[in-house]
Amino acid sequence: MASAAKQRSTGRLGRTLRALAIIVGIGVVLAVWNAYNLRKDVATATGPQSEAQKQFLVGAADRPDIAVFFKNLLPEQRLAMAQAIGRYDDPKLPIVVGKLLGDFDVEARKALTTSLIQLVKTQPEAVAQQLKEKGSFQQIGVFTALRTTGPSSLPLVAKQLSVGDARPNVIAYLVEQGAPSIPVLLPYLDDANNDVKLAAAEALGKLRAREATAKLVQLYNAAEPEPKAQYLAALSGIGDPTQEPLMARILGNEASPVAQRTSAALGLGRIANPGSVATLWRYVDEQETAVRESAIAGLVLAGDLSLEGKEGSAADRLAVAAGLRSAKADEVIRASFADPALVRDAARAATGRPALVATLAERLGRLNMDTEGDLADLLIESLTGTKEGEARLVVLKQNPEIAALADRRG
Repeated sequence: MASAAKQRSTGRLGRTLRALAIIVGIGVVLAVWNAYNLRKDVATATGPQSEAQKQFLVGAADRPDIAVFFKNLLPEQRLAMAQAIGRYDDPKLPIVVGKLLGDFDVEARKALTTSLIQLVKTQPEAVAQQLKEKGSFQQIGVFTALRTTGPSSLPLVAKQLSVGDARPNVIAYLVEQGAPSIPVLLPYLDDANNDVKLAAAEALGKLRAREATAKLVQLYNAAEPEPKAQYLAALSGIGDPTQEPLMARILGNEASPVAQRTSAALGLGRIANPGSVATLWRYVDEQETAVRESAIAGLVLAGDLSLEGKEGSAADRLAVAAGLRSAKADEVIRASFADPALVRDAARAATGRPALVATLAERLGRLNMDTEGDLADLLIESLTGTKEGEARLVVLKQNPEIAALADRRG
């Protein structure tokens, strides 16, 4: 019995070893086969123009590993493959480029973009479809190719609003293209898909398309709370003076959601007429922080008109002036140095303003460094914000105390 048991054990071991040998053998064969195929694919992808190369590149659109394949090539091989794509014409080739543009090889990306520019001449819709790729490298490459087509590709780009992943890039591209995008976008405000309508509204708002105002008001009035806020944001972006009463009503309604009140404040700022500015000044001391800050932001959007009258406290006028770059704003900031309660905010607001270098230098020159060192730090920081200020600071550093403070800042 012991002998029989030993024979059975030996038989099982033999079968196991044979099975392992077969598995190892299969693995070796597969490894050799895969290595052969990889070398063949690399040679095809990077070699001279041929029908086999075209078929490989077209088929690469359906390969989930194509980005890894591309990444593992040598730099000169990546460049050769990227250049090869531009030799052929097929609607699948832009898909390949879209996948490969995420690579960190700068020269390869340049070559891929050149190939995409070639492809967009015959495959503009397929190139526009690559707006769904989310990476910044892909965005740069696809935008560059589409720009070469001028306005002719705008309808194909707008068509991609139906693709959720593409919407952010579609909006960005259409807004970048400016006024020619407006007539292309307007029909999408009637789209059956609410997300498409909202995306079109966002783009039209950023384009400040007054042509869309009437339809957006209609959509705003009929919408549920969440999309209502988005349609209002679009109207706010447009800043159509005909909507001043609507914006003023929403801003003044404490029952309105804060997000809508802030949008309304910004809309009034973009309208930028005496009435809208007067309305905004009434809310700069609003208890709700977001509304108060949006009222200030709206006044900044309205520009110098906000500072023409005498509305607002000195502190609020300084806050508005800090957001503007103009002689009028400089005048308000300069006057604020006379108020001890505002001098620090004025020093911060004066940063990067050559016209205020003399004011900063004069104030710094008469400080008591023992008791006003913190203010001196602010003034020195502001002076270093312009080359004129840097030059003035060299002179001021003849004062050892100022020199010590400036040198301590490094």
